[in-house]
Amino acid sequence: MKFNVVQSAMEPLVKHLRKPGRLITVTILSGICINLFVGEQYLSVILPGRAFKPAFDKIKHSPLALSRVLEDGGSVINYLIPWGVAGSFAATTLGVPVLQFLPFAFFSLLSPVFSIISGFTGIGLKWAKDKK
Repeated sequence: MKFNVVQSAMEPLVKHLRKPGRLITVTILSGICINLFVGEQYLSVILPGRAFKPAFDKIKHSPLALSRVLEDGGSVINYLIPWGVAGSFAATTLGVPVLQFLPFAFFSLLSPVFSIISGFTGIGLKWAKDKK
């Protein structure tokens, strides 16, 4: 039995996301918010992925593009959240708080930014096979 809770909650928002830049930005921000509130990197990929997949299909984006955007806003960010699974693991392993290694986490900081820029400029976007 499927309840489609996530899709029902996101449907009013998804209706207004017709351009790649906006869709990518909202997908990344939702992954970051889930990371902040839950601290779990898998949920920050699964929930936005299920919620925004129909919107990505509607604008003819490749599933590869959705996957990349989910990683940029989900699992990559989790290292920057002190109470997140990856953040607490990295802090314990390195022996320093997350805020001390935060300025050196270039990939985690820049990946979502470049993904959003890519969405608005169209550079590097992957489209579905039927759209060239």
